[in-house]
Amino acid sequence: MKISGIYKIINRVNGKYYIGSSRDIISFKGRWYHHKYLLRKNRHDNILLQRAWNKNGEKNFDFIIEKEVINTNDILLVEQQYLDKAKKEQNKCYNLNFKAEGSCMRDNIKNKLRLINTGCKNPAYDPTIYSFFNVKTKEIYKNTKYNFRKKYDIDKSNTGKLISEKMNSVSKWILFKNKKLYEIGKLRIASHNSK
Repeated sequence: MKISGIYKIINRVNGKYYIGSSRDIISFKGRWYHHKYLLRKNRHDNILLQRAWNKNGEKNFDFIIEKEVINTNDILLVEQQYLDKAKKEQNKCYNLNFKAEGSCMRDNIKNKLRLINTGCKNPAYDPTIYSFFNVKTKEIYKNTKYNFRKKYDIDKSNTGKLISEKMNSVSKWILFKNKKLYEIGKLRIASHNSK
């Protein structure tokens, strides 16, 4: 059975909550299942919620349906109304983003949260900023390998091989290993733009 709408995850210890929306809140593999799975694995994107879960334990969190929304096209509109209220009482909620975007946060918000999480225990996440250069377009892209592969739709394993130097290039992208190469790339772009 699927229920769509707005839900809250409430910490019974301090009353703080997280607001979310989904077209499938409660079914097996639904949004709640996904939240619990990530929280139990200590891999949730929302570091405030994860820390509270780690501190207070699963038994102290309630998952409730705040409002059922029948027309799934209206979910984000209704969620935005709830987020507008939550924004006014930010000290009482775990939400870090107050724009209704469904169940996925923007990548840049995820990475900012991961970078400020000094106690991150997810070994798969690499916060290192890499410099990538596209030999075809002369574009330079500086960011984490996660953002790089998401932006350019590059396979995860190929990105890892590029970083670990098991591959020289992926989809015309190379990895700048030092500042000198980065400066050469900037010069190439500058000379390309001046033509």
